[in-house]
Amino acid sequence: MTANDCSRLIICLGLAALLMVAAETEKPVEETPEDREDQTKGPCIQPVGFPESFDIDSQIVAKTFGWDIKQTRRHMHNQKAFANLMVRLNEQHGPVLAGSAMARNPGEEATVWFKGPAPKGVQDQISEFMKEHGMEVKVIENMRFSMEDQEKRMDELASRLKESGFRGV
Repeated sequence: MTANDCSRLIICLGLAALLMVAAETEKPVEETPEDREDQTKGPCIQPVGFPESFDIDSQIVAKTFGWDIKQTRRHMHNQKAFANLMVRLNEQHGPVLAGSAMARNPGEEATVWFKGPAPKGVQDQISEFMKEHGMEVKVIENMRFSMEDQEKRMDELASRLKESGFRGV
């Protein structure tokens, strides 16, 4: 397994965890046969007992961080929505997407970084997202590397370490 594979696995596991814990909908999402075949389509992944588990998770998070329960539910819902936005942006603009970070606390802004200027249409997508979800997303441009660049650099480093005799743990 290459460093790139490990990186992708970690990202997929993180997104899957976010989607399973942070999803909030009015009604359960129905799975299609295609979704069962490709479980990477996050919005259709839901744990058994979803509404109850989301409520319990929200209560635990609210108590742990001292947040209001309504703010906590909204924040957890926004985590899922932001993850979905990032999947779309990565599909559309992967070569120039440098990274993202969800807001740590309710009411704080999320951040999206781009290598060079943000592509046309991105600000419109983000503005629509902010309007729909009531959260701020800051766009930072002119980063030195994209995520793809960083993955290539990690792969190169892993190859050099392997060639020099380093064995993974």
